[in-house]
Amino acid sequence: MTRATPIPRGGAPRMVTAGWQLLLLIIFATMGALIVARRPTNLIGWSFLVAGLGLAIQSFATEYAIYTLRTDPGILPGGRWVAWLRWVSFPAFTWALAALLLLFPTGRLVSPRWRPVAWLVIGWISLISVTNIFAPFENYLPETPVRLTGGAARAVDAAGLVGWLLNGLVVPAAVACLIVRFRRSRGEERQQLKWLAYAGAILAAGALAAPLLGFLDQAGVIRVAPSLGTLAAGLALLGLTGLPVAAGLAILKYRLYDIDRLINRTLVYGLLTATLVHCHRNTAS
Repeated sequence: MTRATPIPRGGAPRMVTAGWQLLLLIIFATMGALIVARRPTNLIGWSFLVAGLGLAIQSFATEYAIYTLRTDPGILPGGRWVAWLRWVSFPAFTWALAALLLLFPTGRLVSPRWRPVAWLVIGWISLISVTNIFAPFENYLPETPVRLTGGAARAVDAAGLVGWLLNGLVVPAAVACLIVRFRRSRGEERQQLKWLAYAGAILAAGALAAPLLGFLDQAGVIRVAPSLGTLAAGLALLGLTGLPVAAGLAILKYRLYDIDRLINRTLVYGLLTATLVHCHRNTAS
């Protein structure tokens, strides 16, 4: 199930994580403010603002917890509680991504028939929240500030298991909602959905390529260079970062750029690059 990432221990990984969180914070908060200012009834703008607030809490809590729990233990009060706050605020970001798939671009469901999917997503996020609040996370803290025992602890474990199983239903259902909306859309709404689809395709390419390359490398089918794994992860981060940007631009001014031309150029350049790499390998061998 989706969980907040452990507090980085330092060095380059921590700097990359902190920089990426700061970038997402700025993007979500800025796009949310612009959308709410132009279309105050659009729920996506408000979900972006909530996501920005959640990311701000995570960024502050991460640095505070690292300083008071590792750099100079005990110098500041409430280190464990602040670290725990990171887990509590994380579902805000998950909700923003779910709202994009279910409500974009109108801020409403594609039809009343999709209400069960919306309730399924709400239940899934609620289970994430409960598990994040009460599940132990001793992997980077000596003890949890909120510890349950007995039947309460077993109930939280069961909630985590149900939430994990719901992963296989929530994501395909939300994507199906977006596909149905695109097929029914016309005119301006279709142009808006193309923006989100473009960013989502980049995210999907990176998210699917990274584990696939790792599996093929471990199975001995092909030898994957570390740079390819880094590239796949970078594509996933680029797509994830591009989702709020694409949504915000599409909502505010859907014809800001010609998305069809952008997609065509991406496909052409991608095929050309793949052809050149293939020819280079054949020449080298």
